[in-house]
Amino acid sequence: MSIDQLSENDLHFKEFETLAYTQGFDLVGYTNWSITDEEKNYISKWVLDGKHGDMDWFAKPQSMEIRLEGKHLGFKPERVICLGMLYRSQTAEILSKTAKYKVSRYALGRDYHTVIRRQAKPLLQHLKTRHPGFHFRLSVDSLPIPEKAFARKSGIGWMGKNTNLIHPKLGSYFFLSTILTDLPFSYEPDMITDHCGSCRACMDACPTQALVAPYQLDASLCISHHNIESKKPMGEGNRERASWLYGCDICQEVCPWNAKVAERNGVETRVLDYAPKSIFTDPNQAVSKPMSPEEFQEIFSDSAIYRIGVDKWNENIKLVL
Repeated sequence: MSIDQLSENDLHFKEFETLAYTQGFDLVGYTNWSITDEEKNYISKWVLDGKHGDMDWFAKPQSMEIRLEGKHLGFKPERVICLGMLYRSQTAEILSKTAKYKVSRYALGRDYHTVIRRQAKPLLQHLKTRHPGFHFRLSVDSLPIPEKAFARKSGIGWMGKNTNLIHPKLGSYFFLSTILTDLPFSYEPDMITDHCGSCRACMDACPTQALVAPYQLDASLCISHHNIESKKPMGEGNRERASWLYGCDICQEVCPWNAKVAERNGVETRVLDYAPKSIFTDPNQAVSKPMSPEEFQEIFSDSAIYRIGVDKWNENIKLVL
């Protein structure tokens, strides 16, 4: 995007992006609210084939109408502001290599939903003050919208074969959030070229073959789905989940844009809330020990892990021991 070519009335891009950076966001992009017929057909078939697994909310009629048509939002969205916030840290990288029982990097610290909402408040206030009479609605995994499709079109990154968004300098360890608006500002998106090429490291590394084809994930096979979303016991005999207590980063760990480029660039989050909790870093605390409801509440009440509940957490522990 050539910001210098934009009218001063067009969302005050420079001012907005400076504010976003001071609030801990590392990437900003802009795009239309638009879903191509190809994207609609892919999403619809993905649901019809049951590849959303136990995520029943994904397939609800109202969720599909929001996702595909932009309905039920209280206003008709015209544009989408996409935000990326890094969570990669060197501490998390070390843990990924040394921890016997693993938790996905994004869940090692405080709940990103809470952190991003807090950090985005000044951005929303800025937009509402600059543009009274228009709607601005933040979504942090809180609306059934195709965030990755919007982010790709906004120029934040390209869609990798592991279905994660990848930035050519930062890798893929960043959170996505969006601000939907009916403000019809002009913009010049500059989409990033797909650099996956012939690489299939993520597909070959996935122990459950959840990446059924390039750029296609069958969530019902994904380790993260089983230890977070699924309500069905995975079974003690199924060891493909390896040592993952919560989530799984395998398809991102082997990606050269993380393992090589982000490592070489020293990519590090600027948000202290994402620092790993002591239960993951203190050798005197046993992460593999089953917890009481009280212990779970005390340790994970401000974590993304909290929403799976103590019973699911203890079940996950049992399955990896």
